[in-house]
Amino acid sequence: MDIITAEELALYLDVDLTASLSMKVDLANAIVSDLPYRTPLVDPVPSRIQAITLEVAARAVRNPNGYSSETIDDYTYRRDADTRQAGIYVTDSERAELLALRSVRPRGSFYSVGLASPLDLQ
Repeated sequence: MDIITAEELALYLDVDLTASLSMKVDLANAIVSDLPYRTPLVDPVPSRIQAITLEVAARAVRNPNGYSSETIDDYTYRRDADTRQAGIYVTDSERAELLALRSVRPRGSFYSVGLASPLDLQ
């Protein structure tokens, strides 16, 4: 199941749809879908999960090398101190939020609770 589409990412970033954009969407969908959730992904996907997935893919488009600063003369660069990563990844705070969102039971689901009868205790 796709969480986001390449068209949605193109609109989010206000860029043209390309094969590279589609690949980033596929990877972001896979990374977010493969987290160890307690409940399965439901359709339609909650908007907060879609927003986080959009940001996971958008980060790779906006800053593919993970730079936090760059100097042109005597070229230097610095990676983001928080992530020290480039490309498509889920940050620790995004992971925590996704896992918290997905651990809640969907509305309308039901489950059973085993109760002990006083007669069973004898």
